[in-house]
Amino acid sequence: MKTAIYVRVSTVDKGQSPEMQKNELKEFCESKGFDIGYVFEDTASGKTMNRPGLQSLLEVARAKGFEVLVFWKLDRMFRSQRDAINTLYELSTLDIKYISLKDPEFNSTTPYGKMLLGILSTFAEFESGMISERVKS
Repeated sequence: MKTAIYVRVSTVDKGQSPEMQKNELKEFCESKGFDIGYVFEDTASGKTMNRPGLQSLLEVARAKGFEVLVFWKLDRMFRSQRDAINTLYELSTLDIKYISLKDPEFNSTTPYGKMLLGILSTFAEFESGMISERVKS
């Protein structure tokens, strides 16, 4: 299957690097026999959809450039429940499957996986809110 990988770190100033995510995702894809066609990367907050890598990913998805999207963890893709649900719903309508490596039950092809999407995206949004509150304190 033609596959896209997405990685995101918030900043490189604090020693964050997307390489760990990329390496694990590539190993996973290779173990599944997925053909990696695209690697999209962002260094930005997950609170906004205005990320160059994510926007490129969505453009290629709309052009049916890949069949599976693999990302490291749901909170690397989104920090907003609305953004997660809207984007993953759009991917579903494009017949694109998605896999979160670190959220192993998250599988877009099962009813359980669809339910889990709602729960996990809620926690990602909650965590983002808690971080904002701590920063303001």
